Amino acid sequence: MTAMLGSSEYIRSSEYIRSSEYILECLLGVSLREALRTPQLSVRKQLFCMTGYNLTIQPDTQIRGTTEHYNLYAILEVRAVGKGEVQIRGVDSGLFLAMSRKGRLYGEPDQYKENTVFVETLSGAFYNYLSRKYAHHGWYAAIKKSGRPKRAKKTEYGQRAVQFLPRHPYPLG
Repeated sequence: MTAMLGSSEYIRSSEYIRSSEYILECLLGVSLREALRTPQLSVRKQLFCMTGYNLTIQPDTQIRGTTEHYNLYAILEVRAVGKGEVQIRGVDSGLFLAMSRKGRLYGEPDQYKENTVFVETLSGAFYNYLSRKYAHHGWYAAIKKSGRPKRAKKTEYGQRAVQFLPRHPYPLG
């Protein structure tokens, strides 16, 4: 089988055809690498979970919740990758929010990995972040009442743990 990479480039590779990048390229008409080469709109903010914690991306790749109002690791850059799709990067840590195949949240240094892309939806006043790679499972980014990340296998639309409010990243005044 052949796969189209650009306007006139073709390759013959069963590995490429099996990859999820090929599926995304067929569906969206553009690869993730190509989408990230173009300038994106990005906004700095904090994501306050309805369980009472701000989402943080630690330099040791751990995702946690903090009750501090202006923690350095809670300042996030949310940038658009596609229509309704975003990547979330910790400004201080430089890592991207990602979801493993087991449904665990972690910090990923490589922005080109597919598991760093989330579908951002607005539900009333709250934002929900559904993993694009695992959308067929319905896996959301979530913070439990204890401040630890919730396993994606246990998340559902409408839970308080998956609802986030955007907050200003820096103190006003």
